[in-house]
Amino acid sequence: KGVPRRPLIRVGLNRWTEAAEERILYVLEAIMPDAEPDRPLAFVGFWTMTVQQWTQLKLLLDRFFQREHNSYRLRLGSARARGLGDVLLAYRETSFPSVAERLDAFQDGLPTDNDHYYFSLTARSSLLVYDDTGSPAHTLAPDVLHPYVSCVPTGMELIANASFIERETLSGWSQAWGLPKPVASVIGAGSVFMYRALKSERVSVLTFLTEIEINGVGERRGEGLGEVFACDPFHVTRDIASKGAVSIPKR
Repeated sequence: KGVPRRPLIRVGLNRWTEAAEERILYVLEAIMPDAEPDRPLAFVGFWTMTVQQWTQLKLLLDRFFQREHNSYRLRLGSARARGLGDVLLAYRETSFPSVAERLDAFQDGLPTDNDHYYFSLTARSSLLVYDDTGSPAHTLAPDVLHPYVSCVPTGMELIANASFIERETLSGWSQAWGLPKPVASVIGAGSVFMYRALKSERVSVLTFLTEIEINGVGERRGEGLGEVFACDPFHVTRDIASKGAVSIPKR
């Protein structure tokens, strides 16, 4: 849904006198929290991690942030000294089918193939990956993935006609630099890549899917890019045999 915003006009302060400076005004565009009093504004996300990473994260939160019931109080954004940016961070642990369970369930409804596993990678955020020439890659072919993961299953193939790829332009502003971020051509969130690999490579397939799901893939992952999800149950719960389904070629 749309996020409510409001311009806030503020008077500039003199750094020496700490009093209002004449003829100095500036405007902040802030996100407003109380558009619906009975439904506070909340941003919801997800994080897939190992048990070790989760333990370290909880230790970090307990050490550096004030705890209030089941939440942590912290501040985000600019103008924090003026009272803006007060937020509560809350989490809820959830269980989810393992990568192995999702891989096995993913085979249901697909063409019978006793030699191969079929699996997918769904982009949950934009992906910026480079090919061997240093140019932004337009797909997640196995040769593009090699520099970003420690293990790519032997003989893994990208099934192009069963993949959906959307391109977009990524930009932004760096507060640290005070400059625009470099403009890059990226693979858009929601893109789906379909692969197959020999069943004899099951261990390598599971290692590959687990690593890429936890660590992500590509560049600028610290900015939220590169998040992918393996064998999304969405593709299993929907009727893949319905009208318009893409046929997967057999070897």
